[in-house]
Amino acid sequence: MDYLGKKINVTTGLGYQYEGVLTKVDAEESTIELQMVRRTAYNGEPLTDNKVYEYVVFKSDDIV
Repeated sequence: MDYLGKKINVTTGLGYQYEGVLTKVDAEESTIELQMVRRTAYNGEPLTDNKVYEYVVFKSDDIV
């Protein structure tokens, strides 16, 4: 998988945008895992929250 280890952006159905390093894709569970994750925007508006999450698992149904 060419994107493993690369920084990617994810937008959820709730309008949150996240940025992190793709570390795992689980086709069986329909999930992806990002590490060093920051929430960067909500409904297109930048966020000032600089909190970094160690990792976040996203279900494919939650990703737009």
